[in-house]
Amino acid sequence: ALMADRDARSITGPTTRLSLPSTARPAAPVIHSVIPLFRWEEGTEPDQPFARRRRRRAGLRIYLQRPWYSSGEGERLGILISSNEAAAMHVSQWGADPMWVQKGPEKRNGLLIEDLFSAAGLDHEPGTDPRVMTGTAKLAESGIEVSVLGYLPEYQPSRGMWFVDVAFVPQSAYWPFVRLAVARYQPDSLTGLELSQTVTCDFAQLTPERMATVSRPDENTVRIVVSGPIGLRARLGRGAAPDAQLAEQIRLNHRVLAKLERRDPAIDSDLGWEAVRITELAPAGIDDNAILAWLGQLDLIEPMAPARPGQDAQWRVTIEEWEGIEADPQPFDPAGPLPTAWRLTYADRLAL
Repeated sequence: ALMADRDARSITGPTTRLSLPSTARPAAPVIHSVIPLFRWEEGTEPDQPFARRRRRRAGLRIYLQRPWYSSGEGERLGILISSNEAAAMHVSQWGADPMWVQKGPEKRNGLLIEDLFSAAGLDHEPGTDPRVMTGTAKLAESGIEVSVLGYLPEYQPSRGMWFVDVAFVPQSAYWPFVRLAVARYQPDSLTGLELSQTVTCDFAQLTPERMATVSRPDENTVRIVVSGPIGLRARLGRGAAPDAQLAEQIRLNHRVLAKLERRDPAIDSDLGWEAVRITELAPAGIDDNAILAWLGQLDLIEPMAPARPGQDAQWRVTIEEWEGIEADPQPFDPAGPLPTAWRLTYADRLAL
């Protein structure tokens, strides 16, 4: 009678999940491209009830050619890090842009974990985000043990490729160059087989971090503060007033504009915005880490009751930073002074 009843002769037990370690090295990743990544954060100013701030942070996006998961489930893209000089050719490195006089990376050689994760908890920290994990493994080329930051790739259907986003903490560095060394990383492998052959990415530059604060001190004014690291095109000379000389050097290569813009309700597109006030922000101070603050204000066209920015969709503040560098000489004056070419390096918009 028991054998005739299927439910009586079988017992359903708990599900057991088994993972078989990989017995071969993963295939080397094929890098499609490495591009700058703009990471935006928005919040309020704790000490200012009528203020809002937005911060642009630095990062890189790595696009990967298909296929992925050559070693099975759980495969990640590993960023290789080590301070061992013997492994310098197979680990990630960075350095300052020699075009600018700057603080630059604190250590102009191998990247450190602190350069990719924020101790303040503003980025994905190891152990708190399932997309990023830390570990150690031996290089396929030399057997030297290195640190690995394993990023779980995401798939982008519109491009048909996998990608990972790598956050950086450049601090005082201004346009630093980064050369990432990556490998497929399968943490669930037999010992010594976790990493594929190392692939060195092309050099990429990190965008300078910028933080903009827009506040409403009264009903007639908008106050704007922009801060971030800077670089100079020449060292300060001796014998001149440091503050005056520094302000002059900054203005030669950095200009920050703020625009008060009004929306035309008859035009339902971005073309409906019109600039009614424009001002240039002035350098207001620089700290020991070469973090500069620009300060300025805009007068409103009509009085508006003080409120935290973001409430009025008909008015906004647009911020632009222009960077000037020496361009090619003029065609008919090759011996004359080099002209300055300006490029837009930062822009943001905050609704009032």
